[in-house]
Amino acid sequence: AYIAGQEKACDTRLAQADAQWPRRSDAYVQAAEFLEMAFQRDKAESLLKTAISRTPWETKPRHLLGDLYLNDGYNAQALAALEEAKALDPYNVKTINYLRLLDDLSKYDQLATQHFVIYSDKDADPIGAYMESTYADICQVFNYWPNTKLIIQIYPHDDEFSVRMAGVPGVENFGVSFGRVLATIAPRAGTAQGNFNFARVLRHEFVHTINLLQTQE
Repeated sequence: AYIAGQEKACDTRLAQADAQWPRRSDAYVQAAEFLEMAFQRDKAESLLKTAISRTPWETKPRHLLGDLYLNDGYNAQALAALEEAKALDPYNVKTINYLRLLDDLSKYDQLATQHFVIYSDKDADPIGAYMESTYADICQVFNYWPNTKLIIQIYPHDDEFSVRMAGVPGVENFGVSFGRVLATIAPRAGTAQGNFNFARVLRHEFVHTINLLQTQE
């Protein structure tokens, strides 16, 4: 209902769930999961915080909140939420993987350009000038210019990129867009993806980023 713009109808359903299960937060978590998948993250964040306040002993809403922050590039908030999740359940694989990922990201080089913040290892390709030219080109095509800097994360190894994309190692792909954040694996011999047209992948994922941000407004 929220996704269809029918917030009152969804609020009514959540109220019905409250009446039937006043000590549970399952309905809030499920609604937040659907909203996060539809990139309606502000409302998803609100619902997850409600779930955490109602059932503070549950791990899932804290992990989902950390995942949400990670996907929007708010690393400090993601770290705080995931640390709380780990304190409740130190054996959750995705939580542990994301915490390790955040630790790795904190050690990456950071380059701020006019429209981007680029995280990369020291051997990653210099892409700032190319992405600025792509920014002007694609934003003009869509007639949309984001009101915040976008984040690009370039991962040097398969497992790190797979964890960023799916929470676990072993998933092969070239790039992914989460909205404000887009991530790729560096084109390197010795990785599962090997060498590839890096510019094409970056441009492709940037189109997804602009489309996702534009349709959220």
